[in-house]
Amino acid sequence: LYTEAILWKHLKHRNITPFHGVTDLTLPIVGAIVCEWMSLGTVMSYLRLEQPGVSRIESIIDDVAQGLKYLHDNDIAHGDLKGDNILVSRDLVARLADFGLSGLDPVVALPTTSAEGGSVRWMAPELHEPERWELRKSVVTAQSDVYSFGMTMLQIFTGKAPFNQYDRDSQVMSAVMRGERPLRPDCMVANQVLIDKMWSLMEDCWQGERTKRPDMHNVLARLGGLFQNSSTNTVPN
Repeated sequence: LYTEAILWKHLKHRNITPFHGVTDLTLPIVGAIVCEWMSLGTVMSYLRLEQPGVSRIESIIDDVAQGLKYLHDNDIAHGDLKGDNILVSRDLVARLADFGLSGLDPVVALPTTSAEGGSVRWMAPELHEPERWELRKSVVTAQSDVYSFGMTMLQIFTGKAPFNQYDRDSQVMSAVMRGERPLRPDCMVANQVLIDKMWSLMEDCWQGERTKRPDMHNVLARLGGLFQNSSTNTVPN
């Protein structure tokens, strides 16, 4: 915990939840990290309550991408990217939170935010079965974060967790290892935004072979062009 706190303390970015300190008052045995209070809650609760227009959703996606790029530029993997770990500030800025703060070192172990933490639907296949990819163990990487980012994009656009056709995480894990990926949604918001190139970007992010996934620099460049092209078709905020 304290190693994570020291690392988080030095992260300064608009799209990273500000760190304030560590306390043992709430959890005396293990302690707890104290960060800035985000009054609008998680991005998913914000989307459900406010139902913002497409331009706002695009802004949130861009915020998440910028925050993730910042972590990767500082050799840090988030390790548990999903809608519930993205907070929204009073000024409507999306900020990453609850990350494992794992260094992008190939020997760093996966944080305990996998099946037990309810994040299976966002996890890259190499984290489920590292041996299949000739890895010694499950390790979070920039590439596994990019996979999670693709799933998180889908979640934000649709308001539903990836693979929502499956009730159990065990079903999702089996599906992912068979090479299945989310079905293209047909809801109204998705039809406004998920043009072919946007869907293609998501598919690239959740490629089964991690070396074929784009990095966040490439993702941001592609998002910039896509959002600019879709601006004339958005609904008002």
